[in-house]
Amino acid sequence: MTRGLGASALIGLLLIVVLVWFQDLGSVMQAIVAARWGIPIVVLLQLVAVWFAGMAWCVLVNGRGRDRVGVFVLARWIREGVNDLLPVAQIGGHVVGARILTFFGVDVGQAGGSVVVDVTLRLIAQLAFTAVGLSLLIGMGVADDTIRWIASGIVLSALGIAGFMFAQRWGLFRLLERGWAMMAERWPALWRGAVPDVHASIETLYGRSSRLIAGAILHSVALVVSACEVWVLLTAMQVPILFHQALLIESLALAIKNLGFSIPGALGVQESGYMLVGAVVGIAPPLVLAVSLIKRLRDVMLGIPALAVWMAIEGGYLWGRAKEKEPA
Repeated sequence: MTRGLGASALIGLLLIVVLVWFQDLGSVMQAIVAARWGIPIVVLLQLVAVWFAGMAWCVLVNGRGRDRVGVFVLARWIREGVNDLLPVAQIGGHVVGARILTFFGVDVGQAGGSVVVDVTLRLIAQLAFTAVGLSLLIGMGVADDTIRWIASGIVLSALGIAGFMFAQRWGLFRLLERGWAMMAERWPALWRGAVPDVHASIETLYGRSSRLIAGAILHSVALVVSACEVWVLLTAMQVPILFHQALLIESLALAIKNLGFSIPGALGVQESGYMLVGAVVGIAPPLVLAVSLIKRLRDVMLGIPALAVWMAIEGGYLWGRAKEKEPA
């Protein structure tokens, strides 16, 4: 863990503590206790969301994804666990996820390329999800300043995604491959096989329009499932809320959370996002803060087993390599 990531994680944790303190610890804990029957439901819903996201990834590589969907769901689960619980700035999990695929026979270049395209589709789906939230906000008659601020964020996000896609198509990963080749030559033990041709894989995947559309739709379904989590938790807290309001909260809070991509787990940013959007909808800050903290608990409940499975898979691979090196 670099000093910068460690410092940002610490600042994020302190921000969470400050938010809980100023919203009254007792009120936040009371809301969490009130939602107790909703917590296992939220964990199950998150597993459903991971399944849809894993299916979206699988579709890119395997068409309908019927052959090895379990492998992609497993890799997605581990990928989420790494990004949620480890100080990797929301990047390390993608690398680990691609590596997991290679253990199950997916070509290294295809695994790396599919992660890049899958992340791009997820970003596009999230952009559309945020746009839906914005339209719901407009329908509520919220102040113009708030609308303009969110609309500006959507435009900037769209430009960022367009730039990312442009970089993919015009050689960004060719440059990275040259660096990988140099590292492979210096540290061959770190590589499983040849240096990946990620750029060629990305070009191939972008040529499969029907699979791209299917992947984006599946990611959109996963995002709607995440809105169901908000609805379940607030309903468990006996807050009168309609599903479209829960969707509004989740879509805009997620957009704010994404601004903290460089902070491990977006600590503090996620909580601030829920509180800001919750205030617009008219939900008391301790309640939406409790929703965010329960989601943190959910991430830990699912992330720790995911990290354990990852370690087991890596350990099995290292054990196999050690056995291969043993003299006959």
